[in-house]
Amino acid sequence: MNARKRFTTALALCAVAACAALLSLPRAGAARVEGEDGPTWTFDVTPPVSLAEGQTLRVNLLNSGRSPLEIIPCVFDGDGAHLKTWELVTLRPGQTLSFDLGRAEAGRREDANVVVRAAVHGDGSVRKQLVASGEVLDDATGRSGLFLPGLRAGFDPQPDPPAAR
Repeated sequence: MNARKRFTTALALCAVAACAALLSLPRAGAARVEGEDGPTWTFDVTPPVSLAEGQTLRVNLLNSGRSPLEIIPCVFDGDGAHLKTWELVTLRPGQTLSFDLGRAEAGRREDANVVVRAAVHGDGSVRKQLVASGEVLDDATGRSGLFLPGLRAGFDPQPDPPAAR
C-alpha cells in the first residue's frame, strides 16, 4: 500500500512538471489582421524582453519548410504598439535572416528600460515553417548577453482535438 501511494505521488509530480514545462515554452501567439491584400496573421516569435541603454535586440529567423515563406518582421513595445516594421521579405527554404532593433529606436527616452517583443506578419504557414530566436546584444562589445528561445517550427500551443470516431 505504501509503495502504491509513493507511485501515485511520483506520477502526480511528473504530470505537474510536464505541464509546467509545456506552459513555459514560448507561445506562437497569433492575431488576425485584415490587410490590403486580404487577411494576414501576426505571430509572436520571441518572448518579451527589456532593453536598456546600450543594448540591441537581434532576431534570427529560419525557414525550415520546403516552400518559400513571405513575412513582414516587426517589433512591438510592451503596450502592443508597433515600434518598427521592416519590408516584406521572402525566405527561401533553409534561408536565414536577422534583423536588429536598438534601444535608441525603441523610443520613450525617459524610461530606463523598454519592453519589446519580436513578431512577424504572414499567413498560416508561418507557424509550421518558421524557426526563430532572439538575443540581446551589448552595443559596446557586440557580445550576446541574453538568449531568447523563440518560435519553433511545427509548434502549435493548442493542437486540434482528436477526431471523434
